[in-house]
Amino acid sequence: MIHSMTGYASREYSSENLTLSIEIKGYNNRYLDPQISLPSTLGRLEQELRDELKTHISRGRVEVYLRLQSGAEQTRVRIDDSQAEALVDAMNQLKRRYRLKNRPSLSDLMAFDGIIKLEKQRDQEDVLPIIRSTFSQALTEFNESRQREGESTARDIMEQLQRFGNSFQVIRNEESRIESHINTQLRSRFQEVLGDRIEEDRILTELASLLVKHSINEEISRLQAHIQQFTDEFNRGGAVGKRLDFLCQEMNRETNTIGSKNLLKEISAAVIDMKDALENIREQLRNIE
Repeated sequence: MIHSMTGYASREYSSENLTLSIEIKGYNNRYLDPQISLPSTLGRLEQELRDELKTHISRGRVEVYLRLQSGAEQTRVRIDDSQAEALVDAMNQLKRRYRLKNRPSLSDLMAFDGIIKLEKQRDQEDVLPIIRSTFSQALTEFNESRQREGESTARDIMEQLQRFGNSFQVIRNEESRIESHINTQLRSRFQEVLGDRIEEDRILTELASLLVKHSINEEISRLQAHIQQFTDEFNRGGAVGKRLDFLCQEMNRETNTIGSKNLLKEISAAVIDMKDALENIREQLRNIE
């Protein structure tokens, strides 16, 4: 089963004293890159959610946004004594240095952020099971969306692979014409230069040299193996994006070599179509896990 790296899910939970929303977004990325946004009071949950993502997702940037509001929240006022003392000491130094008359006042201290902090408290032990359950539902929905998109992408990839295979078959069919084409062209050139004084041994030697230079038998053999590997990996499913992309690079290399050795216009047209199909496949592979 092929999964896309892109997907979306959103889940909400609401009760008399609690409103919870979880949103998951997926984007293409070479590696797994989870980004989790939580209220500061739930920071200890981050690693747990991160580990849960890793059990379901192998590649892609995954953003998780968790928002929580509770009617049962209590607000606590906390004074940062160390910061307040440091500010008072600094103000007194300024007073002595510049012979100022006014003493540091409460309003002076309140002008600085962080001296007084408001912290919201809630009974986390009651909230955590709800968060875990809602996150699990959202993650299931997220994977289902990735699967739907992955199936669509998989169909496109297989269509392009079929197109590649059809053009490759053209090359296989035309391979047998390469020797006769070279032989005909070679004898024609010898005839133009030497007329009737053609030496058969010399032609055969030259023909053998050109056949070695323009033979595409090895490239065809390797391409057959790569196509079979690609199909097997694709059918196996899972996180195969990187492996399939590597195989595409190898297939492109063999296709380019065939193009550089080619002497037939039919093969040239097939090579162009194969390269275009491979480019389309690689474009689609950037979207799958």
